Amino acid sequence: YIPQRPAFDDCLTMREAVDFLRRLRRLPPGRTDAVLELCGLVRNGTPGKLVRELSGGTVQRLGIAVALLPDAPLLLLDEPTLGLDVSASRVIRKFIVDWLREGNGRTVLLTTHYMMEADELCDRLAIIDRGRIIACDTPLNLKRQIRASTTFELEVTLLARKRPDDPGRSAGRVQQLGNQIAADVGQAEIAALVAVGELPV
Repeated sequence: YIPQRPAFDDCLTMREAVDFLRRLRRLPPGRTDAVLELCGLVRNGTPGKLVRELSGGTVQRLGIAVALLPDAPLLLLDEPTLGLDVSASRVIRKFIVDWLREGNGRTVLLTTHYMMEADELCDRLAIIDRGRIIACDTPLNLKRQIRASTTFELEVTLLARKRPDDPGRSAGRVQQLGNQIAADVGQAEIAALVAVGELPV
């Protein structure tokens, strides 16, 4: 199991943090280096770095390494890319895909608010609202259900800048005129043409 924000003693090195948890579980000594290598954490002396010196993405990978210590076929991930930058998130997602491909019978149970991530990683999705499962199917079938209902198209056009002394200018103004929405957001004025269909006003 990997929580949203794995917690480690920041006075320990990466190797010490993983090895401490390995010994608590009475697992073989070789598991420490095995999981560090599996998670790409053995390059350039990285295992000797203190936990306090690590980036958010590296701490998250360290959490995955700890979760892999028992070599269980089931991995529980609670929002593993929350708060990470694009590059770190990509590394985590690639690791998940590779881990699943490399072993038969492996399963990941993933919670996420990122629909793109769920679509990329999951064979089956359950959408939960207020503690209730309101939809459960493959990503493709769920997307087909959405497309069967009302679809909104948005066209964005960059307008010419107004004069700074224009009295009609109002930063942050949003206005709806029929099926058009015009937004004035200060530096860049945007007009959005929306096919509203059945969208309630």
